[in-house]
Amino acid sequence: MPDEILESYLEDLILAKHRGENIVQDKYARMMKYSVPKEYEIIKDYLPEISPEKEELVQKIVEIYLHWEEGRPLHSEFDTPNHTSIETYLKGELSSYSVKTLKLYYEYIQSCVANKVNLAENNLENIVLEKGYKTIDEAEKSL
Repeated sequence: MPDEILESYLEDLILAKHRGENIVQDKYARMMKYSVPKEYEIIKDYLPEISPEKEELVQKIVEIYLHWEEGRPLHSEFDTPNHTSIETYLKGELSSYSVKTLKLYYEYIQSCVANKVNLAENNLENIVLEKGYKTIDEAEKSL
């Protein structure tokens, strides 16, 4: 990610710490909305409210990312307590970002789309390289 996004996210983390918020806890709590909805209903009122602007930015980013991730379990409707979709994970993760960070990230995602850069594929390539494979195809053939 560009430094500007990382710096904004660092600011999010610092502000959350000063407010006594645990954004990792909030992220996983928000994911429960789809994976374990009954339990989510019990805790939802304890979570910080999400503004309509933040909700809209999260949804726009998720739509782009889901297109990149086609072929994996994508949507929240398939969530279970033991398996979380990419959509649910992204919504939880992105909901922990500030509106400022989301705006920067959305601009970055849009530039990736315009330049035909698939961040999901780039992430997978980086993981494969770290595991010692030369390409994604090489890693898949070893399975």
